[in-house]
Amino acid sequence: MYLEMIYRPRAMADQVIYPDHARKLVAKACDGFGIPTIFNRDQDGKSISLVYERERPGIWYGVPPAIAFDGGKGFIRIYGIGQEGKEILGAHAAMLFSAIMRRHGLTAVEMKEGTCGIRQSPYVIPHRIRRLLVAKKLASSRYTHAPVTEPEAVAAIRYAVVSGLVSQARLLGDRHAESMIPREEDVDVLDGAPLLVNISGEKNYAAGYKNVVVGLPLRLRGPWQCGHLKSRGYGFIRPVDPMMGRRE
Repeated sequence: MYLEMIYRPRAMADQVIYPDHARKLVAKACDGFGIPTIFNRDQDGKSISLVYERERPGIWYGVPPAIAFDGGKGFIRIYGIGQEGKEILGAHAAMLFSAIMRRHGLTAVEMKEGTCGIRQSPYVIPHRIRRLLVAKKLASSRYTHAPVTEPEAVAAIRYAVVSGLVSQARLLGDRHAESMIPREEDVDVLDGAPLLVNISGEKNYAAGYKNVVVGLPLRLRGPWQCGHLKSRGYGFIRPVDPMMGRRE
């Protein structure tokens, strides 16, 4: 399950609001409101970083954030994913609306609910990830600044996709969905290009790939994410209509 809040400030109607910018806009609007859980932070302002219990040596999955930001032309979107995310976002939706109105003026708001699901497919379905971060540091062994045709890049993308889907299935408490997630070797890496993202300061960069297309023997429904910095809106993975070239 998920809850989705869409805020449309009239003053930004013609502006394209990227996910990480959406998060910054909301953070500035909420300054002083004391709602750190919306930004995946604890009461001391530190990023929340947890992992699920290891099933076997060398295998672990991070706990994904329950709240993730997204955006588009003229709107800010906030997802509350799973029961926890739905409760957090639902509890603060009115406060967020008030804060955004106070800072950005007249704002329309829309609320939606839906299901995060997985449906197996007899054929491979392309899924697009506009910005996938596979490492928070450039020196990480999980990143290589190379075309996605290189074996190291393929391995990094496969790992990010599969571990991300497994982590979210566990956040949702959906063991059935988890059982349908393919093995890394069954993920086809079809397209993408190297990407560097400045997180903060002059030397703090995260690394990954942009405009990634992977083929999966399934179809995702609802918001799913993979890779690093999910709270900031990176790693959304969405099915693409192969005939129209558009996401669902």
